[in-house]
Amino acid sequence: MDLSDLIIERILELQKQNKMNTYQLSLKSGIPRSTLSKLLSRQSKTIRLENLLYICEAFNIKLWQFFFMILVLMRLRQVNGERKKLTKLQYRHYNRIM
Repeated sequence: MDLSDLIIERILELQKQNKMNTYQLSLKSGIPRSTLSKLLSRQSKTIRLENLLYICEAFNIKLWQFFFMILVLMRLRQVNGERKKLTKLQYRHYNRIM
């Protein structure tokens, strides 16, 4: 799993937490829905930093918070093993940090 996969996973998690679909994220961020769809479906492996900032603004978080949670997720996966999912307790801690 590379960084782009973790970024996509984080965006999808934020969408779920905020009950926001891709269309709503597009409206709030100002990023075209087609651009978001290509990114989230992994048709595109790159994301512009500017777009990532717009996504963070749409979720009302700072860029450092976005990447901090990716680092936490990476560390939890190292503890559990790359292919294993988070335990319920780890997932609760993960969400509480955010």
